[in-house]
Amino acid sequence: MARLPIMTLLVAGALALGGFTRALADDEGGSQAQVPAIAFKPIVDAALANVLLPGYEALAASAAEEATRLSDLCLEADDARLAAAREGFRDLVLAWSRIELVRFGPVRDRNRYERVFFWPDPRGRGLQQVQEILATQDPAALAVASLREKSVAVQGLPALEFVLYGTGSEALVYAADPAGRFRCGFGKAIAGAIAATSQEVLSDWTRPDGYADLMRKAGADNPVYRSHGEVVQDLIKAAREQLQLVRDLKIANVIEATPEKAQPKRAPFWRSNLTVPAIRANIDAVLALVGPDGISAALPADAAWIGGEIAFELAQVDGVLARVEDAGPWEDEVRDSDRHKDLTYVLIPLGDIVSLLEDDYPGAFGLIMGFNSLDGD
Repeated sequence: MARLPIMTLLVAGALALGGFTRALADDEGGSQAQVPAIAFKPIVDAALANVLLPGYEALAASAAEEATRLSDLCLEADDARLAAAREGFRDLVLAWSRIELVRFGPVRDRNRYERVFFWPDPRGRGLQQVQEILATQDPAALAVASLREKSVAVQGLPALEFVLYGTGSEALVYAADPAGRFRCGFGKAIAGAIAATSQEVLSDWTRPDGYADLMRKAGADNPVYRSHGEVVQDLIKAAREQLQLVRDLKIANVIEATPEKAQPKRAPFWRSNLTVPAIRANIDAVLALVGPDGISAALPADAAWIGGEIAFELAQVDGVLARVEDAGPWEDEVRDSDRHKDLTYVLIPLGDIVSLLEDDYPGAFGLIMGFNSLDGD
């Protein structure tokens, strides 16, 4: 999909608005602050064209490819095909991580988000269910349709990671081993389930009158969005919550206060050593959505600094994470004193950006952010 230049759309939108301004109430003094009118529809169009739809297209394509690779492995097991399936898993995890920030729309229907990514799982119930299936060799776990009737915990990325990397995964290359054959068939069904779910989500976004059209056609008769400003609120909220989740659950909850107290297995994708690459993909998606080439391109002139600040801080975070990624396995790095300091440091800029996206950023657009789903009731 060709990238849609947001500035072209914004200029057209601004001309259509005729340069009017909107008055915003000052919460403290009750006075009125004049904020330049924002053409929100071009922001929505650009986000759909450049981030949301390409993200779901990439996810569906990667999931379909991984299903094919698992089928090949099960048909003729060997080291090369196992390596290909694991490489396909990496591609799939990164594709998911670039669209993971979208927690609204079709991915929420029928628990699709959890079907793809059942995490966090602090009590390990999902792992227990996966291990039980492998131990009992439940035949219902070998077909996509019947697997999708089971718990969401046994049909997504964490389950597939355990099949490919967890205890007993070495049996995948031994076609004569009944445990290996079942394990491969289970992995093949999981990959097929992820592919089916991903395609359903993409279809519900792109079909006529689908969710993308709901976002494009915001208005009084729209059942979800009465204005394009509401759509932009959802987009900003998605970016903010993704960074909050990265900071609080994927890093802070894992590294704890000292290397000795670190709990690397709390992080997603630690078995495949994809924890840091997945987090970096999360951050890249946030930058694409709200950075200088995304929604920030529409900021009023006196608030343009916010986009630059977001880009700068995220670049700092990504640079540190790249150093952690290159240093070695996640389990070792979390307990290494220097890498622990690196991971502790990134919590600071991540917190700064979360605050920007909570207050200054929506305020510059004249938006009032609502409930944060990560904060609980």
